[in-house]
Amino acid sequence: YEQNSELLVDELRHQLDDANAEPDYSDVVSRHPQYVRRGGKKSLDERKEEFRQSLLRDVISDALGNPGTTPNQQVVDFDALTANADVFVTYLTTELRKADGGLNKAGSYLSHRSSLVYLFRRYRYIPSREFEADLKECVEGIKRSASEACQAGEGNIYDGNRALTWPLYLQFNRWFSAMGGKE
Repeated sequence: YEQNSELLVDELRHQLDDANAEPDYSDVVSRHPQYVRRGGKKSLDERKEEFRQSLLRDVISDALGNPGTTPNQQVVDFDALTANADVFVTYLTTELRKADGGLNKAGSYLSHRSSLVYLFRRYRYIPSREFEADLKECVEGIKRSASEACQAGEGNIYDGNRALTWPLYLQFNRWFSAMGGKE
């Protein structure tokens, strides 16, 4: 909403603007001392921002309705979204990094593309073949880059870097013993 509001339909944008205009933080402010006493580590400003974000999420959730049902209202201007695949690709490459800046696994990008396709299907919107081809090419490139970065040791993808459990250790011993070698 805040970065690409032009992709939203006017009705939803106005609803979000209204929710974002002057949130009532009195409840957050009154409960903050209790939050701190219980060991909360976030500042009052961070908690206010979380509250504001939750208000926006509630408006969007109400507009989308429950999954598997007919949406309550149109939320995305699909023509504006599909006019340029770079908008979604930018979202994938900048917004979907882990909190510490690390890369996601290559397969996670497919799930986000699948979510976009589900949104299209839910609203019975058929994107152009050109958009689908651009999106496919871009997501394959992102997956390739993530896989190459993982193989090069970049990022924080820790596949295979887990502690060996005791039952697995015992199983390895049985397998090696069954092989019959000197080692």
